[in-house]
Amino acid sequence: MENKAIMNLEHNDPIEHISNVFDGIFRLVTPNPVAMDHAGITGLSQKIVGLPGWHIWIAGDSGAYQLELHNVNDSGGDGSNAREISGDFLIKYYPAMDAKEFDKFSQLERLARGTDYFDSTGAPAIEKAEYLPDNLFVVGCLSIFTDYDSKSLRLTLEAPNIWKTTIAENVELRLNGLAPITLEKGLIDRQVPGKALSLRLLDALARSIAIAHRVGPCKTADDEAPGYLYSLNSQGKADETEDPEVRIHRYELSYNLSDGCDEHRQGQSDDVIQARCVHSETPNAEWAKPEWWNLALIEIPSECAAPC
Repeated sequence: MENKAIMNLEHNDPIEHISNVFDGIFRLVTPNPVAMDHAGITGLSQKIVGLPGWHIWIAGDSGAYQLELHNVNDSGGDGSNAREISGDFLIKYYPAMDAKEFDKFSQLERLARGTDYFDSTGAPAIEKAEYLPDNLFVVGCLSIFTDYDSKSLRLTLEAPNIWKTTIAENVELRLNGLAPITLEKGLIDRQVPGKALSLRLLDALARSIAIAHRVGPCKTADDEAPGYLYSLNSQGKADETEDPEVRIHRYELSYNLSDGCDEHRQGQSDDVIQARCVHSETPNAEWAKPEWWNLALIEIPSECAAPC
């Protein structure tokens, strides 16, 4: 899976709009402990250093996730509100050192994780974050597509079942402030379960959308394609070759946000509310969770909505 291009910072409005998609969702969910519990999110903080994004902590997971905006595309056209804009977020996962996935990460990632590059929360330390190479700890890519009226939203997750890296030639790798490490030819250096880790984050995001917008996905889709093995050469550059063990998985959730029912609930029957809030078909994909629809119907106590 190729890396996404760094975004063009000249287009401030699209960047702000894309950032506000998640920011608006998080602002409706995270101040409320009941909503947080339903979403499966135990903590969230906005990135301060570098590209826009968030650090997210998920219930039952000892690691920390990061969503980082790397690319924004605006369809342009005549400037109408109907035009689509999209944003690509890299998903990074910083495993706790006692996590079962820890040993699946590369030697350089494991080395960095045990240093002051990270703070006590498991997220990159503010004063060190800018020195972490962009390609470390990446497990997937999440793209979002919307319009300027914010009436539609589509999430597309792309991740390999195994993010696999081998060492093609002896190579020395360095991280600022740390002793260099030498990796020997033939070593399998990384076997990260990108799909499984990325789906944990997608679940939390889909739950949050259901709570914030009172609507479930109107469509789900998935497919897969051949994946790649990455081989590091002596310069530390990665060459990719197709690998039969690696599959790139793609998952898509589509929403019609104009069907959100928060403002339409009062005085309506449960059947009407359910028709507006919940997709009429039961999800038949193993990765799609019923909660993505059911949480659109829950009542969140309003007294919990303001931070203490």
